Amino acid sequence: FLFDQSHIGLCAVILIKRMERMDKRKIKINNIIADSIHLLYEKGYNGVGIQEIVESANIPKGSFYAYFKNKEDYLLKSLDFFYSKMEESVLLPLEDKKKKPLERIHNFFIAEKKAIDSRKERTSLMIGCYIGNTTQELAKENNIIRKTVNELLNNIDNKIYKCLEEGRNDLKNGIDIKDFSGFLLDSMHGSFLRAKAVGSVEPIERLIRIYNYHLK
Repeated sequence: FLFDQSHIGLCAVILIKRMERMDKRKIKINNIIADSIHLLYEKGYNGVGIQEIVESANIPKGSFYAYFKNKEDYLLKSLDFFYSKMEESVLLPLEDKKKKPLERIHNFFIAEKKAIDSRKERTSLMIGCYIGNTTQELAKENNIIRKTVNELLNNIDNKIYKCLEEGRNDLKNGIDIKDFSGFLLDSMHGSFLRAKAVGSVEPIERLIRIYNYHLK
């Protein structure tokens, strides 16, 4: 059967209002995470309780459960939040078509180094990458979190791979592009771990030097 124009208009209004409620909810969730994610960054998932999260976000404890099923749900949403912020910052160089493909990767590493340096200046801690930290702490014991962080890391791997594929003629002969993209991502996270151990970004700078060595 056919809907009349007034019925279609009413459905449109209902849909718009529903989307607005969803947007407001998403904004509130992101605000809560933005005000509290530093706790997990600095102390780890197991080192932070819900009470600390709600106090940092300045919300009642009951409100936490209005937006998150539990602490694990908070973590999963915080990982998505963190990755979205990466897309707005450190991952941007990988999409910069004004630069040569392999230069984009170099600039990505530089952006990551600056981000870690900046976090150290704010916190006096060398705290690495939120995704990497979560992987080290929880991936072995929680399959849902393992799959989530692996998906996020695969997204970054694919961005690096696309740059390498586009710029393969400027790489030294004999390099397998897929292996190299995975190696670079793995090495980057390894350099973050080592940077925490030595208290400086020198391991990341070393990675950049080695990467540049493989360019023609």
